Amino acid sequence: MSNSQGPIDSSSAAILQKVLFTVDEVAQLLGCSPRTIYRYADAGMMPPAIKIGNLVRWHREVVETWIGAGCPRHRPLRRAAN
Repeated sequence: MSNSQGPIDSSSAAILQKVLFTVDEVAQLLGCSPRTIYRYADAGMMPPAIKIGNLVRWHREVVETWIGAGCPRHRPLRRAAN
């Protein structure tokens, strides 16, 4: 598995061993900022996070499946009412 920055390095490989990812870990895997991850999740462009109290996490398998499928939009665009 590789991202836009090339092959996964050892710190990214360690992240993949976890069951739940933090926003920083998802951002590292995708090569973007944590803020971008929150915007993608809010816009439905990626799988939704789960909340555990004040913590926000993503299931590893869901993120890996989403990346493997080419990062498709997770929910359809909403059409504006006329």
